[in-house]
Amino acid sequence: MGAVCHTINPRLFPDQVEFIIDHADDSYVFFDMTFGPLVERIALQCPHVKGWVALGDAACIAEHLSNMSVPVSSYESLIGEHDGAYE
Repeated sequence: MGAVCHTINPRLFPDQVEFIIDHADDSYVFFDMTFGPLVERIALQCPHVKGWVALGDAACIAEHLSNMSVPVSSYESLIGEHDGAYE
């Protein structure tokens, strides 16, 4: 698949988190919904990120993250579209 997964410490300053994402050239960022305010703060400064994915279902995201400045996908919706088989 060629993907690399790395963690980011959300306790860092927002500009440090932004630097890590930009320096790693991250394509997709998966985050716990409690970090929605942090994502909102840094998302527009991370132009290489193709997608922001909240770890939750669509209903919860609609309730808590509906006014984000960038589109946020639901992890549960993404995996729910597939049967689980991977070659």
